[in-house]
Amino acid sequence: RYSSGGEYDASLTVIVPGEAPVQSTVPVKVSGTSVLSLTDTQFMAYEDGAAIALGGDDSIDAAGIRLLATGAAVQVRRQDVVDIVEANDFNIDFSIRSDTMASKGELFRLHGSILTSVDAEGELLVRAWTTDNRELRLEGTGVVLNDRKEHDISISYQDDLLSLVIDGKTVDTAVMTAPLAGLPGQNLNFGNPW
Repeated sequence: RYSSGGEYDASLTVIVPGEAPVQSTVPVKVSGTSVLSLTDTQFMAYEDGAAIALGGDDSIDAAGIRLLATGAAVQVRRQDVVDIVEANDFNIDFSIRSDTMASKGELFRLHGSILTSVDAEGELLVRAWTTDNRELRLEGTGVVLNDRKEHDISISYQDDLLSLVIDGKTVDTAVMTAPLAGLPGQNLNFGNPW
């Protein structure tokens, strides 16, 4: 295993008894552990371990992304996040703070793969669609997110388990035996695109 993305040389040595060893080396590109991150002013995508600035948007500032009542606040091209689709494991980590006690709606969506939203009670709902045609739901039941406080959220898929962690506490899990599915041509939307 490689600890970081980049281009590495991979060598194969063939040893046949009584003959000189034969070696062949080829360059291999290895993806890094990050797919997308947010700085104070823009998203950064990663390809083979190298950061690629995706540019800024009026909805992004040092506090994060300001989601609107309707319409997608920010879109990230599918090609910049497609590595999460059909991945054997992933982590999606973010923080959320509501402006009002009535805040609700979609946080982000990669259509046909994963959708997160906060309901009228302030509870988080995660919906995930897998390559074996299943829809999984994780619920942050009892954890109110629209209380105007900052909350740290982690959605992870490892060892056939999809987990939802809010403020360091695992609040829901589901067995997930196949990776995230994906629909071609769908961008990652922050806010409700409808």
